Parts: sequence; C-alpha cells; structure tokens
Amino acid sequence: MKIAFKIFSVLLIIASAVQIGIGALLIFATDMLFELAGESGVNIGSFGAAGMIVSVVGVIVVVVGVLMLMTGINGMRGRIEKCKKFAFGFLILTAVNFVLSIVKDTNTSSAVLWLLFFGVYYFLAKMYMKYDNSY
Repeated sequence: MKIAFKIFSVLLIIASAVQIGIGALLIFATDMLFELAGESGVNIGSFGAAGMIVSVVGVIVVVVGVLMLMTGINGMRGRIEKCKKFAFGFLILTAVNFVLSIVKDTNTSSAVLWLLFFGVYYFLAKMYMKYDNSY
C-alpha cells in the first residue's frame, strides 16, 4: 500500500510539473500561440480580450498545478491527511469537469483518466491512513 501510494505521488509530481509548464506557456507565450494560430489560418481577432482570457486560464492551470505538486510532495513526506483532503477536492473538481465535458459534448477521455487517477490516489491515501501507523 505504501509503495503504491509513493508511486502515485511521484506520478502526481511529474504530472503537476507538466501542467505548470503548460500554464506558464499559456501566460508567457500567448502572443506566440496567437501568431501560430494566425499562420495556420485560424482567425483569433484582436489580441486584447482573447489574450487576457488565455492568460487567466494559464494562471488557473498554474494554480491547480501547484496544488497538485503540493499534494504529491506531501505524499512523499507522509503527510497523508493533507493528501487525502486535496485528493478528495481534486476528485470533486474532476467529476465536475467530466460532467461538463459530457454536457458540452467534448472529449471525455482526459476527464475519465484523471477521475480514475484521483480516485485511486484518494483510495490509497485512505487505506494508508487506516492500516499504516507510520505517518
């Protein structure tokens, strides 16, 4: 149980680092993304409002990535109570994302995978707290 939880914590740290990188790209390279979209024939319109929206989305992605990073680091340090609370919150947010992707008729595979990941992570944290007294 402990080894599986540590493996999932490492995977969460890696995924959060990738997510923080994507959010930073959205914040700092917004103009480059719009130029690339313009070259490929997608008309975005003026940079102002669209750039601001993409930057806000980038900030939200970075904040969620930092919370995921903190959760993974707490898992590596053995602070299971915090991991369990954060994993439950991420489970709720991912379930909302899944429902919204169904309602908006978009791709649900990413939401399902994250839902499975956080479900297993929450289950492992719960079992870790229940059966292991070393935290």
